[in-house]
Amino acid sequence: MKNLIGLSTLAITIATTGVSGIGSVAQAQEVQYDPSAPRITDVDAYEDDHYINVYTGSHGPLSFITLTPPL
Repeated sequence: MKNLIGLSTLAITIATTGVSGIGSVAQAQEVQYDPSAPRITDVDAYEDDHYINVYTGSHGPLSFITLTPPL
């Protein structure tokens, strides 16, 4: 019985010590980008076809686009 109380006390001590270290909160970061850079403006999907509209602005046509689907 003493072992059970000792182990319970130890577990609570470890748990409360660990929780106090989690107190940090992630902060949002401001995203900065060139507004004239090419960017995706619209996406659509119909069955197996996917359409992606890319705004290129004054950059003219793009020579290629690489798409990497999530795994």
